[in-house]
Amino acid sequence: MKANNTDKETRFDTLTDLGLRPVSQVFNQIRYWSALDDPDEEKWDYLSHYTRTERREMGLGVGGFNARPLIVCALILLLLIGVGTGGYLAWPYLSQQFSALGAASGAQMEVVTGYMVRLGSRDLGVVEDRAGMENFVSSWLAQKNAAAQEGIVYRIAQDITYEEVRIDAAYCATLEEVENAFVKHATLDLA
Repeated sequence: MKANNTDKETRFDTLTDLGLRPVSQVFNQIRYWSALDDPDEEKWDYLSHYTRTERREMGLGVGGFNARPLIVCALILLLLIGVGTGGYLAWPYLSQQFSALGAASGAQMEVVTGYMVRLGSRDLGVVEDRAGMENFVSSWLAQKNAAAQEGIVYRIAQDITYEEVRIDAAYCATLEEVENAFVKHATLDLA
């Protein structure tokens, strides 16, 4: 037997050196030692004191009832019942809200012919009044040329294109919005 040096070895190492069976729980270890002391004494049923892992390793059936899956299933069932009941009770209110939302957003689709205004590679927006936009561009350029010094003539550096599209009226921009975008992004060049 090794010397009992508490600095270098633990109690578990000492018991292992004595040849005793190491187990994970101290209570079961004490019962095991007491049964070894008196062989004539009635033995405990050690099978009931093994852990589930020890029983599985020895090949014994891991019996018993596990309530965790049953509890999880019950909680999921209660959750589904609660959500279903809440949806049933809230449906009259929600259906009114959905119908009011649909009516406010113009559930009826109104298809119109619009024109996508492009300034170079930039999309300025879709307008229904192409002639109004063309008039604004020409009058804006005329104002810039009138304000310029004599002999200087400006032109718009980017190409302005109008592409005809079929679109819902809700997605058409107002003429003022597209005009503001044009003024913001247009670049003048000397002619």
